[in-house]
This record gives sequence, structure tokens and C-alpha cells, in this order.
Amino acid sequence: YLFVKKNPKIKNFLLVTLLIRTLLVILDEYFITLPFTEGDAATFEIVAYNWSIEKGFDIISNSLSLHSYFISSFITIFYVFFDRSEMMAKMFSVGFGTASVYSIYRLTQIIWGTPAAIKAAWISTFFPSLILYSCLIMREVYIIFFLLYALINCINFIKNNRFIYILKLSFGFFIASLFHGPII
Repeated sequence: YLFVKKNPKIKNFLLVTLLIRTLLVILDEYFITLPFTEGDAATFEIVAYNWSIEKGFDIISNSLSLHSYFISSFITIFYVFFDRSEMMAKMFSVGFGTASVYSIYRLTQIIWGTPAAIKAAWISTFFPSLILYSCLIMREVYIIFFLLYALINCINFIKNNRFIYILKLSFGFFIASLFHGPII
């Protein structure tokens, strides 16, 4: 809400981004099966559910350990507090996917200005693979978001030469590496 109030030009693409992804989650949950729903997406969700039963609140202290199921650790925390809900886990991906579109807008705005940023945001709003991964329990959308966060802070450091941006970009790369270390 604060982003939209500050800059009303972003309201349209953020709303469309959120609606498309939410609609696809509802369709996947109740009517059709989206591609790639089986495999990794199902595995991450099942691991999260099993950990919520086996480890319970202990998962919070073990959540920063380096393994390829960090997304399952993240989802497990919410399963422990609120019970199992695949739709809830998918909506986390929708939130990060929508935030990724906004991050694409911000990164492009910093580099090339607002007109190019709006075009880039609209392109990413309708980009098929970003839409699909934003609707599934996959780690790609989380990685994209934190890489974009790191890149925004890298550009800010180059432009402003402030140490806080080094800390922020390090944080972005660190969190992205938790989701999938070798990709960084």
C-alpha cells in the first residue's frame, strides 16, 4: 500500500501481477494441475509437512542450516503455527513473485529511469516462467527476489558509495544462497 500511495504508476502492474498469480494458485488448488506441480514442488511441501510433525518448534533453531531444503524449513515454521496448507505455502511464492516484479521495476528505474521500468515491470508481470514459479512451491522465485534485492543494493552502492548497501547486498546474496547455494 505504501509503495502504491507513493508512486501510483505501479498500482496497475502490481495488481495485475497479484491477480494473475492468485488466480493460478486457485485454479491449481481446485480445478487443474499446473505444470511442474509434481517433483520438486511436491517434495518441498511434503518435507515441510513431515518436519512440522517431527521437529515442531525445533525447526526454528535449525532453519539456518545449510541444506537444499531451506524452503521446506521456511514453510515448516508456518505449518507448525497454522497447520498444513499447500495454498498458504503457494501464496508465499505469490508474494515473493509480486515483490520480484516490483524489484525488477526498482532495478530498472535506478538504471534506466521510470519509463523503462514500467515497461520492464509489465514484461515481467506476463513472463510465463516467472508466473509459473510464482504459483508453485519452488525455490526459484525466492532466489530471484533475493538476487534482485542484492543487485539493487549493488547499484545503490556504486552510485552512492555507502557501506550500508554492501551489508544489504551481502544479506541478499546470503539469503539467496540459503535457498540454493550453488546457484550463487
